[in-house]
Parts: sequence; C-alpha cells; structure tokens
Amino acid sequence: AGILVSDECAVLTQSSASLSMQPGQTIVAAYLYWAGSGLGGFNVKLNNIDVTGQRTFYSTISISANNHKPSFGAFADVTDIVTSSGTYTLSDLDITQVIADDTDYCYYALNFAGWSVIVVYNDNTLPYNQVGIYDGFKTVDGQNNLLNIYLDNLNVISNQGAKIGFLA
Repeated sequence: AGILVSDECAVLTQSSASLSMQPGQTIVAAYLYWAGSGLGGFNVKLNNIDVTGQRTFYSTISISANNHKPSFGAFADVTDIVTSSGTYTLSDLDITQVIADDTDYCYYALNFAGWSVIVVYNDNTLPYNQVGIYDGFKTVDGQNNLLNIYLDNLNVISNQGAKIGFLA
C-alpha cells in the first residue's frame, strides 16, 4: 500500500489489499492504521466508506539539527467495514500537495503514505492464544537512530509456537 509510482516524488492516493479468511474463522476486530508525510490527512475512505482517525499521531523526522519534517499517523476501528474475505481499497490518503510544497521530502526520500489493517479473528481449531495490540508512533532517523520498545503486561503461558509481529 502506498507504493511509489514511476515518478520517485509521487505517491499513490489509493491502493488495495486482499484479505483471505479460512472457513471457520470469524473477525473479532479490525483496526486501520495509516501514515504519511506532513501534518496529516485524518479523513480517508475504506471501500468508499468515510473513516476518520479516532486517534492521531505526530512525529518529526530529523534531517539535520535544524531541519525537521513532520509526519503523521492515525488509527480507526473499522470492524464494521472489514467483515469478511475480500479486497479492501483505501483512498483519499493524499500527500501530493505536501511533497509538492516542500522539496526536502523528495530530496531526502521522506515522501511516503501507507496503510495497514490489523485483523483479530477467532478460530476454535487453534490452541489457546493471547492477542495484545500495543500501538504508538515513533521515528527512527539519522539524528535518533535507536528505538527501544517495551511491552508491559505480556503474559506468555508457553513459548512453544509463540510469535510476535510489528507493523512498522
């Protein structure tokens, strides 16, 4: 999602992804995250349905000690939209004016816009599972190149088959 097009200073304003659920799996929750260059685009569409960021995030990317570029992120619960397998299209995530107004975004390859949906589902054939979603918005750049992530209240009953994933 949000893959660069042939012009390296352009970004798609919409893209699609497919969700494939197996028989017997039911969606419990679906959370949309999106982010991009600039101060924010907090109103998007998912399958032509208006979505507004329920939580918003800001950060700056440091190019140098005196040159910082803002970036934004947003979260919305889209469980009522993402209900089954299918193709989901996010649109209206448009940062074209931001990167046109400030050439530093392209020059330093900071022109980005992207999205993802985290789906929590139930499958009674699977062994006991714990799902914990921790979210936030952090930046790693030339001035701040170390990021520590601490997870609290993680209760691992068994490490056999345990997995952890990050959306970055």
